[in-house]
Amino acid sequence: MTIMQMPQTLDGLCEFATILIDAGYLNAATDVVYFFEKPHKWIKEYEIWQGCNEQKPASTTRGAQN
Repeated sequence: MTIMQMPQTLDGLCEFATILIDAGYLNAATDVVYFFEKPHKWIKEYEIWQGCNEQKPASTTRGAQN
């Protein structure tokens, strides 16, 4: 079994945090702070995201198309 590593860059962590917010895992500011304090606690969710070919979060820019 291969153990996945969480993203090693801030951009990678922010992108994954956005996915978790969109999926309803991070609902409050305290959830987001906890994610950044202990990103290793989200390995299972990260592996699922990896299995989905790292779908990109929807753009938050008005008028942008994904």
